[in-house]
Amino acid sequence: KLEGEIIMAEPISRRYAHSEGITHLCYDSKKHLVTCGHDCDVRTFAGVEEDDCEEFSVASEKISALACYRGGGKNVIAIATDDNTIQAYTSEGAPEGLLMRFTAPVTYLAVNPGHTHLAATSCDFSVRVLELGGASRAVTLHGHEAPVLCARFDPRGEYLASSSCDGTVRIW
Repeated sequence: KLEGEIIMAEPISRRYAHSEGITHLCYDSKKHLVTCGHDCDVRTFAGVEEDDCEEFSVASEKISALACYRGGGKNVIAIATDDNTIQAYTSEGAPEGLLMRFTAPVTYLAVNPGHTHLAATSCDFSVRVLELGGASRAVTLHGHEAPVLCARFDPRGEYLASSSCDGTVRIW
């Protein structure tokens, strides 16, 4: 337990990921680092020491959020773009289809530990939770009074917490 102690650490590696602007990242089920940015590119790095990466572009839309999950026996990347939609892509960049559409920008994506639900937050003050898989049912959670910035599932996947610009955190 560290109390009141500052530890300085050197990075293991550093690499170019995206042009200036916001860069998002997550790890896929193969433990590859997946990054995206406002340059419309998605890059997958196979290892910590790897400088080479797999890369694909998402049309001409800036990427606002991403999440990785295992679905249908393969790695899937959910990508939110400036057109207020969330699209699914294989890890190789092949489109898998539209997951959700919003009336305002999507701010964050999160997948539960069992890879059965995708949560998306938006500037339209809502949180949507999509059941991944065959039925793909979605439920919209209302209650925030400002744009919702983030949502995270608890480690067991029983609860979802969301935070908003109104200064609240809601547990669902």
